[in-house]
Amino acid sequence: MLDSDIVIIKNHLANYCHTVDRETAQDVAMLFQHDATLVPAYDGDYRCSGREKIKQWYDFYQKNMKNTVTNLRHFIHSEHVVVTGSKARSICYFTGHFISNADKRAYQAVGSYHDCLQKEDNVWLFSQRRIEVDYLISSNEVIKEMVPLGYTDS
Repeated sequence: MLDSDIVIIKNHLANYCHTVDRETAQDVAMLFQHDATLVPAYDGDYRCSGREKIKQWYDFYQKNMKNTVTNLRHFIHSEHVVVTGSKARSICYFTGHFISNADKRAYQAVGSYHDCLQKEDNVWLFSQRRIEVDYLISSNEVIKEMVPLGYTDS
């Protein structure tokens, strides 16, 4: 059971990235328990408590961040998960890639997620998520498409 819970939790962590990148604030909020806490530490010293406040924060995030960039992609790595019964703790690193609409430059945000999760009705959900961004990297040029390799079936 423990090994399968770890796999399910790691999938939940990855699902969060895909949901933030592609779905609605409501979809992201559903990954959290009703009374969960979100701590976007990189944005200031505050907490969003409860699923509705978490949804409101992701609405704000989408308006003020996600809608100002293109090609947003989050990647998680070095996931470490410890399960104790119906509770779990997790820490993982993330890299977020995006292109700014303002200056058309590519950026990478590098940071970590610090999580507490709880199994509720046989489903793992965040009970707390702390987001820390350590730094941003900018690049000078964005190449919008790959040069074709030129393969022919001859």
